[in-house]
Amino acid sequence: MKKILMLLLAAALLVQPPAGLAANQYVSLTTLREQAAEGWHETYESHGREVIADVNTVTMPEADACPVLQVEAIAFDADALAAVEDTPNISVNVYRDIVLNVDLKVDHRKIFLDEWYGGIMDTDQEINCENGEAPTEDALECDLTNAQFRARVNRALTDLMGLTLEDYRFDDFSVEGPYYKAKTRNGELVRGDLLTTTGCYAMRATQLLNGIPVLDCFADDTPTGWIVYDYFSPGWYTYQFGGTHVAAVQETDVPLLSFTAMKAVLETQIEAGTMRGIDEMEFGYLNCYQKTDAGKQFITVPVWRVLGGYSTDLNKEHVMPYYDERDTDGSLSVPEAYRDYYYNAQTGEMLQTCAFTHTLDPIPAGEILTWDSVGE
Repeated sequence: MKKILMLLLAAALLVQPPAGLAANQYVSLTTLREQAAEGWHETYESHGREVIADVNTVTMPEADACPVLQVEAIAFDADALAAVEDTPNISVNVYRDIVLNVDLKVDHRKIFLDEWYGGIMDTDQEINCENGEAPTEDALECDLTNAQFRARVNRALTDLMGLTLEDYRFDDFSVEGPYYKAKTRNGELVRGDLLTTTGCYAMRATQLLNGIPVLDCFADDTPTGWIVYDYFSPGWYTYQFGGTHVAAVQETDVPLLSFTAMKAVLETQIEAGTMRGIDEMEFGYLNCYQKTDAGKQFITVPVWRVLGGYSTDLNKEHVMPYYDERDTDGSLSVPEAYRDYYYNAQTGEMLQTCAFTHTLDPIPAGEILTWDSVGE
């Protein structure tokens, strides 16, 4: 009987606010966005090291509420995929990875004049936009205009998954002209032979659900939401699509830790010597699973993506990017410990993604807090 009572008590504690967190430390998504608007700029001393939190812009969605959604992966439309693969072109090789929803067409013989070249390059056009911005310029010497390239991506999304570009946020969108081989002479760049015969477009985008980005920790058998599309010509283009479908709404809105409370979680790690620096913070969803009688049901868990250096080895020196004197080009060396880490935006718990487990197993969702459970 005593064991049963203890189990019941443990189950009840799961839906309570985490220890040390009062009900007034929970806020709505709208309030959280206002709190995070100024970013985070502080320097700390910990274990004899200087630790810098230098986050100019905390990436926040424009949504007014943070629902928890039951979701499923979107599979490619079989007929549309077959039509893509049956496109007659004897010089095109087609590769498809079912797990990653990858469809790749490559014919680089007329694009790259020296496919083994790995040196310095130069171009007359190199435009890159990030964080929701997109260029409007047309790529030089490319058969598609910018508008035609977007229409091409949009058509593929619609045919294969029933989505459009309106369902995604541009993370990185590049427009580039043909490249030339180059070298430095007396400190100046000198252009050589033509390397690529066409310009190109490159798009990276993230799916939005209720205006909130679907982040990806690269777990297997988990719904994703992203676009990778590179285009040079009708015979040289690659793309990878991932899409998430909303099956039901589990909670219409859930409480979130205030920005001050979330910073306190990270400051605790800084004080412990494990978090060595923070460069980016982004609020979003991570698709995690709940166990049900029918198997795994995926839901959207509100999380923080934190780009920083983290290590439990307090003697490890190179955790953040650093200059290595052996790198003569002056570039930064990036250690494996500097990567994206994920934190539950309701509890502050550091999620056990592949950064720690070194596996690609799906992530358990844990308990979802509601406004009733935190006392509001």
